[in-house]
Amino acid sequence: MRFLSLYKRYEKELLLFLVVIVWALCYFSINNFSEGRETHILALGFEKNIPFIPAFIVFYVLAYIVVIIPYFIIRDKKDYRKAVLAYLFVIFFSSIIYLIYPVKTIRPDIEGNGFFLSIVALVYSVAKPYNLFPSLHVSLSTLSALVSFKYNKRIGYVLFVLLFFISISTLFVKQHYFIDIIAALALGFFSYYLFFVRKIV
Repeated sequence: MRFLSLYKRYEKELLLFLVVIVWALCYFSINNFSEGRETHILALGFEKNIPFIPAFIVFYVLAYIVVIIPYFIIRDKKDYRKAVLAYLFVIFFSSIIYLIYPVKTIRPDIEGNGFFLSIVALVYSVAKPYNLFPSLHVSLSTLSALVSFKYNKRIGYVLFVLLFFISISTLFVKQHYFIDIIAALALGFFSYYLFFVRKIV
């Protein structure tokens, strides 16, 4: 009984923690597993002309904040559970694709010093260059923007703007391909449609 009462009191926090843990476990376990496997390169012709711009790492990292915004604006616990299920759907669906179809990005060599370069180097060191198609940065940010817009349109508009910059940041810091972004946008919209439009649960 005490456990149930504590769960009810901290349900939102525990569910947020669940999403973060599942995201981390799935991402890093598959990321490490993909080392040495046969991988695919999904770069389109024009992508070779996309410059490496370290400053865009700010938007790339900002995605981690964007993703948790619904925690702060959804008051109804039933709706919040629905958002959690939508997030988990995106994570598990993406993880299956990562296992079946591993994609690798070609990262530039980090040369020189600087604040932004240091952050890029840290990001590169934390995770290997796999788990790309679709981009979880973009799909989860898309879902966050859509869900937030449903409950607070002003915040939603801000997140859609940030979503744009997060999406292009994945290209400028050489973490994803263009096709990763398109697939991620589609997945984010599809998850929102399933859980908030069709209301499958």
